[in-house]
Amino acid sequence: MTNTAENLIALCQSYLDNQLEVSVYIDRFEGIYLDRQDELTEAEFNIIDAIFMDNDNFEPHPLIREDFTDYIDEAELRRRTQMNIDKLTAA
Repeated sequence: MTNTAENLIALCQSYLDNQLEVSVYIDRFEGIYLDRQDELTEAEFNIIDAIFMDNDNFEPHPLIREDFTDYIDEAELRRRTQMNIDKLTAA
């Protein structure tokens, strides 16, 4: 596993363990991902890109989520992040 993937997994795990607020997690994830995505293997990229897209679709406001079906709440973000981390660590 690449160092970039390991760093992103650790960041996700910190968020899932409630050590980071969602906004801090998303900002840090985006920074690492956008700067270092070219270091990922193709398999890592495919899964980590899904996490990136889920982060991008996170919307904390329920009224806004009602108007856009692609937006997700924090519970769904956590569920999807855990699912993708499980895929990465199983590979």
